[in-house]
Amino acid sequence: MKSLKFTRNIFSILVLAFTFLLVGRVEGQVLLTDNFNYSGILTSNSWIAHSASGTNSLSTSSGLTYMGHSGSNQGNSVQISNLGGEDLNKSFTNIATNGQSVYLSFLINVTDQANSKTGDYFIHLGSPGGASWTSFYCRIFVRIVGGVVNFGLNNCSSNCTTTYGSTSFSKNTTYLVIAKYTITTSGNDPISLWVFPSGLPSSEQLAGTPELIHNTTSSGSDPINSIGLRQGNNATSVELKVDAINVGLTWLSVTPTCNLGEWIGSSSGNWSTASNWCGGVPTSSSNVTIANGTTVTLDNTSETIISDLTINGTLILAANSKLTVTGTLTNNGTMTIESGATFLQGPSSSIAAGTGTFNVKQAVTGAGGSTPTGRFWYMGLPINNLNRGTAFGAASGSNRLWSWTEGTGWSSQLTDNVALNPTTGYVFRTGSDVTLNFSGTSLYSANMNPTYLSNNGGPLGGCHLLSNPYTAYLDWAQVVAQANTGTSNISTTYCVRSYNSTNNEMVYDTYNASGVASNPSSLAVTQFIAPLQAFWIRVNTGVTGNLNITKSMLSHQSSGIGLKDITSFTAFARLNLVSGNFFDQVVVYTDANAALEVEDYDSEKFFLPNKPQVYCKVGEKKLVINALKSGKAQNAVPLTIELPSTQVYKFEMAESFVENGLVILEDRQEGIFQDMGVNPTYEFYGNSGVVADRFVLHFQLPNGTNNEGQAGVEDLTSAQIDIISNQQGEILVSLSSDLTATGDIQIMDAAGRLIQTTAIKGQDTKLQITEGTGVYFVRITTPMKSETKKVLVY
Repeated sequence: MKSLKFTRNIFSILVLAFTFLLVGRVEGQVLLTDNFNYSGILTSNSWIAHSASGTNSLSTSSGLTYMGHSGSNQGNSVQISNLGGEDLNKSFTNIATNGQSVYLSFLINVTDQANSKTGDYFIHLGSPGGASWTSFYCRIFVRIVGGVVNFGLNNCSSNCTTTYGSTSFSKNTTYLVIAKYTITTSGNDPISLWVFPSGLPSSEQLAGTPELIHNTTSSGSDPINSIGLRQGNNATSVELKVDAINVGLTWLSVTPTCNLGEWIGSSSGNWSTASNWCGGVPTSSSNVTIANGTTVTLDNTSETIISDLTINGTLILAANSKLTVTGTLTNNGTMTIESGATFLQGPSSSIAAGTGTFNVKQAVTGAGGSTPTGRFWYMGLPINNLNRGTAFGAASGSNRLWSWTEGTGWSSQLTDNVALNPTTGYVFRTGSDVTLNFSGTSLYSANMNPTYLSNNGGPLGGCHLLSNPYTAYLDWAQVVAQANTGTSNISTTYCVRSYNSTNNEMVYDTYNASGVASNPSSLAVTQFIAPLQAFWIRVNTGVTGNLNITKSMLSHQSSGIGLKDITSFTAFARLNLVSGNFFDQVVVYTDANAALEVEDYDSEKFFLPNKPQVYCKVGEKKLVINALKSGKAQNAVPLTIELPSTQVYKFEMAESFVENGLVILEDRQEGIFQDMGVNPTYEFYGNSGVVADRFVLHFQLPNGTNNEGQAGVEDLTSAQIDIISNQQGEILVSLSSDLTATGDIQIMDAAGRLIQTTAIKGQDTKLQITEGTGVYFVRITTPMKSETKKVLVY
C-alpha cells in the first residue's frame, strides 16, 4: 500500500505539473507583436485602413530605444501626425471570455513642438476591425499642458468622459505604456494604464499603482480582437511616434525583456543590424552574448568596441572588420577571424578558460598570377600549442617551413610534429594559393617578453626573426620608446621581407623608429607591424638584448600610417639603384639629433644575394638608412655599391627635399656632378664587384656651416661667399675678408658635367661662361667654406 500510495502521488504531481504547463502556455500567449521591422506605409505591411484611406498615409520613421526592452531599436516606429487622414487597424485572435484580461503595451515618444494641445486619442482596442470598423474601446489619449505631457483614457467610441492623469511627462523622451482591459460579460469593462520612464516590471503587482484607472458604467466591449492607430487634427492632436506594439493575455506577454548586448535575432545575421540585438547595436559599454546555435557575422569595417564578450554560438569577423574587447572574452563556441580582419584585446582584457575554438585565417599566394611561383612568406602564428602539421599543413615538396636561430642560421625543413612558438618568425613556402587556418582552443594573448636575445658576432650576429603573434597591428614606435622600462640593447630598426610585384622579386623593407623607411617593395612601410608578420631585429654588438611587447602597443590600423613627411627634415634623399625592373634603395637624411657614428637614427642593411645593392658605409657598418647631423651647409656622403655583373645601371632619385638647396650626385670616375632635383636619373656603366669610391651624394644648403664632417675644422658663421650673375654669362665671386682667398671655382652644366675650373684670384674673382644659354652650377671651394649656386644664362 505504501508503494501504491507513492505511485499515486507521483501521478498526481505529474498531472498537476502538466496542467500548470498548459495554463502557462495559455496565459503567456502573445496575440500580436509589431516592431515595425519594415519601411514605408503601413497599409503595405498588414495594416488595414478603416478611415480616410490613402490620405496622409501612416508610415514608418526611425525606431525608439528603451533600455532592456526586446523591441527597443528593433527596426522602425510609426510616425503619427496631426494632419488628419488615414486611420489603421490590425486584428488578432478574438477574446471574449468573462474575466479575461487583454494587455496592450507600446513605446511612445511625443515629438510635437507645441507648448499646449487639448489632446486626442491615438491608439485603441476594440472589435471587429476591418475596413469599416467604428467600435473603439480602451482609447488612449495624450495632451500637452504648459510644455509637459499628460496621458488620458476612456472606454467608448464617442460622447464619453476622458480621464487624464496628473503626472507630468516630457516631450522627446521615450516611455513604455501598458494598458490592461478586463472583459466583464455582465456589464462594465474596467481599464488601467501605466506609464514607465525606465525599467520593465516583471509583474503587475511590481508595477505599482496605475497612472489611470477608468471604470465607467456600461463601457467597453465583450469581444476584443483589434488594435487601431489614429491621427487627429492639428488643433487638438499631438505629433508622436509609436513603436514595439505588443498585445497579449498576460503582463509578461507584453513586457518582453532582454539583457543589453544579447543577440535576439534569428539563428544567423549581421552584427550591424540593430534589430538583432537587445538595445540595438552593442556599444563600448555592452557585455555581448552570442547564444548557442546562433551565428553572428561582424560585417562593419569601422572599429567595433565592446566590454565583455561571451560566445556560446559562432562569431565570424568578416574580412576588414575590426573588433576590440576591453573586458573578458569567454569562448565556449567558435570564433573565426577571417583573413584581413583584426581582433584586439585591450591592455587589461583577458581570455577566460573556455572549451571553444579559435580560427584565425590568413590567405597566402603561391603560384601564378602576379606573384612568383613558390613565394616565401615570413610569418608567425596566433594560436598556442600548434605543431608544424596542424598550423601549415603536411610537409611536402611544395609545402615547406623553416625557422632561424641566431648564431646557427636557418633550420632544415621543419617536419610535421615539430612544436611551433607564436612569437617565433617562420618562413613558409607554398606552391599554390591557400588560406591557412590556424585553429585551436588557446588564442595567443599574453604580453610578449623574450628574456634573452643573443648576439654571437659575425655578419649576422644579433639577427633574430620574431613575429607579431597578435591579430592586431603592433606599434614599433611604442616598443622602442620604452627602452628604459623593458626593451633594451635592441636596434631601433625592424626589417621585413616583402614582395615587389613590378620586378617579381622578394626584397627587404626597413623601418627606423625615427619615422624613416626604405621600401624597395614600393609598399607602405610604417611603424605598425601587421598581424602575424614575421620581422627581423638586431641586438646591439657584444650585449644581451631584451624585447618587451605588451597588448597596450596594439591597434587597428590601415596602410600608409607612420612615416614622417620628408619636408620635416632639412635634407632628405631616397635613392634607387636600378637594374632592369629591379631596384635597391638607400635613404640619407639630416636630423638635429643625429651623430657622426652609427646610432638610433641609422639602420643597418639586410642584403639580397646576387642583386645590385647600394648603401652607406660608416666604419664597419653598412647602412640602408643613414642619418646625418643637420646644420651644415654641405654634406658629402660616399655611396658603396655592389654589382653582380658588368653592365649599364642607373641611379634614380625617387624622393628628395632640400629647402632652397641642391641634392647632387657626384661620379668621381667620370668627373660629373649632376643635380638630381633637375635630372633625377643618372645612367652609368659599372663593373661587377664592390665599388666604394666612385659615387658621392652631396647636400648643398643655402645656410649653415660647411665642415664636411672633418675633425679640426671650425664653423665660420660670419664667413660669406657671394655669387653674382648678370644672367649673360658673367659671374662675380666675392669672398668676405675673413676667408682666405685660395681655392677654386667649378662650373657645371645642367647635367652635372664639369665644363670649367678657375683658381680663386683674390677676394673678388670674375669669370665668363661661354657655352651658351642654359642652367649652370657654380661651386666655390675654399679651405674653410664652400658654396654652390644655380645660375641661368640667357
